[in-house]
Amino acid sequence: VSILLVSCTKDNTVVPEEETPKKVYEDINVASGLYSNIRVLGQASNSFLRAGDFPPDFLINENKDNEFSLSDLRGKVVFLEFWRTGCHFCVESIPSLVSAYNSIDNDDFIVITITTDRSLNISQTKVKEFLEKFGMDEWINIYDGNTLSSSIANHYSIVGTPTSYLIGKDGKVVRSLHPES
Repeated sequence: VSILLVSCTKDNTVVPEEETPKKVYEDINVASGLYSNIRVLGQASNSFLRAGDFPPDFLINENKDNEFSLSDLRGKVVFLEFWRTGCHFCVESIPSLVSAYNSIDNDDFIVITITTDRSLNISQTKVKEFLEKFGMDEWINIYDGNTLSSSIANHYSIVGTPTSYLIGKDGKVVRSLHPES
């Protein structure tokens, strides 16, 4: 079921309203939402990232106004989580993540969630519905690549979800959390 939001102008013509993002990260010109234009950068990790490691870089929305890379976020604390809609433990942890995000009112803290659902042929529309249902549409979400060469999850050597990384202002991993830890 789709809902089209409309408004009327003075001459009573109907004009569709554009979706407005819930949060805009002004200093990097990025809005909350679901992004799917991805390019991995640099060298892939060949194992789990540990404290002190620089995480592999990736670029979102190449050649568009809201293009950004993970390295553009240096100077901010970034919580990066790999997840999928069919992962019981991922779904179970979502309320805590949403609550933590909502309690931290600081533009220097950015949450980025990366769903691996694309590789399982779960549509971007289904993922958007999931994000809205669970209140995850307040931050940056990435619909990860479906090939090994374009997948951020592959670039990070992700073997299970949820897997999370807390990245400090210096751009280095502060802590990693993954199914093997």
